[in-house]
Amino acid sequence: MITTTSLITNFERDASYLRDHLAGLTHADSLLQPPVNGNCINWILGHIVCYRGYTLQVCDLPPVINAPVTQRYARDTAPVTGEAADVADFAELVQAYWTGHEQLLVYLRTMTPEQARETVTVAGFTLPRAELLTNFMRHESYHAGQFELLRELALAAR
Repeated sequence: MITTTSLITNFERDASYLRDHLAGLTHADSLLQPPVNGNCINWILGHIVCYRGYTLQVCDLPPVINAPVTQRYARDTAPVTGEAADVADFAELVQAYWTGHEQLLVYLRTMTPEQARETVTVAGFTLPRAELLTNFMRHESYHAGQFELLRELALAAR
């Protein structure tokens, strides 16, 4: 059974990955392209922030970053390959993540069992709230795991 405690624990685990793997990186570091086909830190973080926006919607919370920014990082968007007008500043993405994270934790600490079971539709998915939150948390975990190698590549390139 999905509990608020398990949701909080798992979202906090994701946050610890971001805290550890993004600490001390710069905007330039976030744009470094991996040596194989894949996305840079900037795109992955922007994608996580985009999906955190969906997570906030699941909880009836307001977005922490505007739609044009998150649309740049939506599913199936082009990789970020360098500076461009539509590429968000790394620090802005980091701040948006942490602002949304704090809002999410406040909500989860007060979510009732009835709210957890309520069926909601967000981003084309219709599920009970706790199940949809779990799906978005797992998606975030997958992408958060990509930061470890990308961080090492960025640091080695300095």
